Amino acid sequence: LEELKNSVNIAELLDSTTLSQISQQVINGYKIDEDSRAEWKETVNKAMAIAKQVVEPKNHPWPNASNIKFPLISDAAIQFAARVMPEIIQNDSIVRASTIGNDPDDSKLKRAHRVGTYMSYQLACESPDWEDGTDKLLQVLPILGTAFKKTYYDSMEKRNISTLCVPDKIVVNYDIQSLEAARRITHILVMYSNDIIERQRRGLFCEEVDVESLQDKADGVDKDHPIELLEQHCYLDLDNDGYKEPYIVTVHEKSMQVLRIVNRFDTIEYDKKTNKVVCIEPIQYFTDFHFIRSPDGGFYSIGFGSLLLPINSAINTLINQLLDAGTLSNTQGGFLGRGLRIKNGEFKIKMGEWKVL
Repeated sequence: LEELKNSVNIAELLDSTTLSQISQQVINGYKIDEDSRAEWKETVNKAMAIAKQVVEPKNHPWPNASNIKFPLISDAAIQFAARVMPEIIQNDSIVRASTIGNDPDDSKLKRAHRVGTYMSYQLACESPDWEDGTDKLLQVLPILGTAFKKTYYDSMEKRNISTLCVPDKIVVNYDIQSLEAARRITHILVMYSNDIIERQRRGLFCEEVDVESLQDKADGVDKDHPIELLEQHCYLDLDNDGYKEPYIVTVHEKSMQVLRIVNRFDTIEYDKKTNKVVCIEPIQYFTDFHFIRSPDGGFYSIGFGSLLLPINSAINTLINQLLDAGTLSNTQGGFLGRGLRIKNGEFKIKMGEWKVL
């Protein structure tokens, strides 16, 4: 177990049969979790289309009829972000530490102030993506209801990383109660061939994996198209002691090849008498943010996208009906003459057309 813990890439230590079993387990778990949240995802996609003001061609009741998208959801999200961002960053102060217990000489208070100042510097100066990611977070959260941040130390960039992850890229089972209780957390990564080769040459990814085999041959236009990988934070029993340890497994879904396996734990608690593993506390990379908890008790929460979707759709319909009615009223058309005699059957008049009798 200690050897597995200290390995840069555990996949290099395993045989092909074991890697194939692990790959199958990761992909099956990912599909199960994805299916469990299908209904939530469908609603979110509809809400996001309205929030992004996506306009589709509309040919009813006539070609190029009115198709207004009222920005109700977008406006609600902008107002939320505008109110919350100044509360998070106040006078360049992001982190504020509190003291617990007696502090007669204010030593704890002074130390808390130093800790808050240094961590604020880390986020504002050493992590250039933190503020921008937080701004995006406050735009996404009120619409979708759930958002994530992934925080970890990047050995390639030699610094702490805190990046925003939209909920459609973080897949967990809908019925879990918290991220800490999740048996699987799957992060859908997008990398280019250079990114994978660089990690192979640094020893982070398996060198035996052919990058050409990971590329989608159907895409004949873009020769440097992105490659989608599954990074699953899961539990595996690699030392065969009956107790599953927390690991991070990176798999290419289409080819079912394992690129990397690495531990996500620091300390191991052993039984003093039997020397067996009693407990391993996993390292959590993800922080979840919620707008309004789901009424059905599911993990993924609801936002303005779900709450205002029916109202926004009704507003869009009413505005378009009024505009279409005005177009009909302002456009002349109809019949000329008396004593109309026509053949039986369907009879249509185009908008703005006069039928001579």
